[in-house]
Amino acid sequence: MRIQLISETTLKELTLINDNVDAAFITPAIQKAQDMGLQPLIGSNLLNKVCTLVKDKTIDEPENEAYKTLLDDFIIPYLCNKVMADIQIPLFAKLRNAGIVQSQDLQTQQLSREDVDYIKKDFEYSADFYGTRMTDYLCANASQYPEWRSRRNIADMPADPETFNTQIVL
Repeated sequence: MRIQLISETTLKELTLINDNVDAAFITPAIQKAQDMGLQPLIGSNLLNKVCTLVKDKTIDEPENEAYKTLLDDFIIPYLCNKVMADIQIPLFAKLRNAGIVQSQDLQTQQLSREDVDYIKKDFEYSADFYGTRMTDYLCANASQYPEWRSRRNIADMPADPETFNTQIVL
């Protein structure tokens, strides 16, 4: 299994997501946020370094203090908001044998697609904010993160802070 830098529990503790949201929706959203959101910001090598430190349970050791700071202060807030943005559509419409459906409980009212898009954009805005903070932090502290802009081979995704996209249109 691939290492995920936030857990379902962390997401539920730090966001507005309800406890009844199934891990079947959360786990793929976390992976998508790491692969498609975080990896372009910090690059494959730095992502792999942080994942290895988490997997090996060495992230809390004194020599890894910089990586722990990056994880706690920048990666986790970014991922929480990115997951919240990415999970909106799967929660709105479910893939079933009968096709793509919207389920409705008698006690709840389904939002319109426009409402869901609005909520998704709000979480994307927050993710962009934390992504920009992370990129600025890495630029200011690049010497502490030698993996940040390095590449081992052509398959590695390099970090490219110059191409950070924001949802804000001027």
